[in-house]
Amino acid sequence: MQRPVCTGALPVDRCEECAAPLRRDEVGISKRLLGRGITRFYCVGCLARRLGVPKAVIELKIQEYRAMGCSLFSPIREGEKNGSL
Repeated sequence: MQRPVCTGALPVDRCEECAAPLRRDEVGISKRLLGRGITRFYCVGCLARRLGVPKAVIELKIQEYRAMGCSLFSPIREGEKNGSL
């Protein structure tokens, strides 16, 4: 049984710190790492700085959660190797 994937609009469209446009995966990783009830979301770069880790670690976690089937992340499309950010 596949888990349902939310296709609704993003609750926010800009990073809280740098005002960069956010992708769905960035909103998802913010929720996963900071808590599902958060109201401030961050791009990968700002989230990495906030947590004190390299951007590559955040990107790897996005891929791991996507592979686990977490509904907060865009599913891997047919023909993609490991998803894209």
